[in-house]
Amino acid sequence: MALEMRERCEKCGGSIVLDGAATICSYECTFCPSCAAVMTNVCPNCGGELVARPRRRVATVTPRAVIRRLHELWTAGDLEAVDEVYAPEFVGHFPSSSHLPERLGPAGVREGIRRIKAAFPDWREDVDEMIAEGNRVVTRYTSRGTHRGEFRGIAPTGRAITVREISIYRIAKGKVTEQWCLLDELDRLQQLGALPASSG
Repeated sequence: MALEMRERCEKCGGSIVLDGAATICSYECTFCPSCAAVMTNVCPNCGGELVARPRRRVATVTPRAVIRRLHELWTAGDLEAVDEVYAPEFVGHFPSSSHLPERLGPAGVREGIRRIKAAFPDWREDVDEMIAEGNRVVTRYTSRGTHRGEFRGIAPTGRAITVREISIYRIAKGKVTEQWCLLDELDRLQQLGALPASSG
C-alpha cells in the first residue's frame, strides 16, 4: 500500500508539495519541517518520532485531492469534469429510498448532478471532515440548497435545506471507482414539508 502523501501541515495548515520537505510519524501524521522542529520532532498525536518523508518525484494525484475535486464539481454542477474524477466502471451505492439507489458510470453521476441542480440550483457540498487510508477516503459533509425546481414530485417551495451526508470512496488509478453514501432522506423530505416533522 502506498504512503499517503498529505498536502498540508497538520499544525500550521501550510501547503506541502509532493516533492517538498516534510516529516511524518508511523501513522502518517504530516508536518512541515518548521513545525516539526518546534515540536522537537515528536508527533503531538501519537507521541512517536517524526522523520523525513520520502519525496515523490513523479506528479500524481492523491486520493484526498480526487475527493476534494469531486465535491467541488457537485457544487459547481460541472458535468464536463465528471470523466476526470469518476472511472468508467464507477458504481455508487445510495440508500434504497434514494431516487437512484445505484448509480453506474459517469452517466449515472451526470444524471444525479443534473437532477439535484435542477431542483436546487445553488446546491453546494461543504466537507466537514475527511479521513484517508490507502485507497479509501471518507468524508463527512454538509450539502445545502434552495428548493427552486421540482424534486421527487414536490413542487418548488423556496425552502433552504441542509443535508448531512457521509460517503466512503474507493480510488483506483486516480479516479473514483466506488462510493457508499449515507444520508437522511426522511429529514430532507420533512424540511421540504412533504412529510410531517418528527415529534419529540
